[in-house]
Amino acid sequence: MADVFCLEGIGRNEAFKEPIQRYFNSLNKAYLNILIGIYKPAEARLVADEFVADLQGALIMLRVTGESWPIRRLSERFLERCKLEPREIGPKSRMTAKPR
Repeated sequence: MADVFCLEGIGRNEAFKEPIQRYFNSLNKAYLNILIGIYKPAEARLVADEFVADLQGALIMLRVTGESWPIRRLSERFLERCKLEPREIGPKSRMTAKPR
């Protein structure tokens, strides 16, 4: 049973493939929805994919080390990458933004 949760075990157990794929697709879609307002669609997809992969690594490091620095560092990088500058103020004083 222990190998079910390791990377090699996931590939050998068909029962895990589809739920894990749904999980990653769901995360990617959530971050894509956040990023699509900041980046062009192709770049938003790339940033979302990279973030989800980095998040999984950070979660593994958190589990292995018991320390939260991987999540904190990832969060800081993500927020910095999403930092916005004012682009224009429309007639109704609604601000839109663009990436730095």
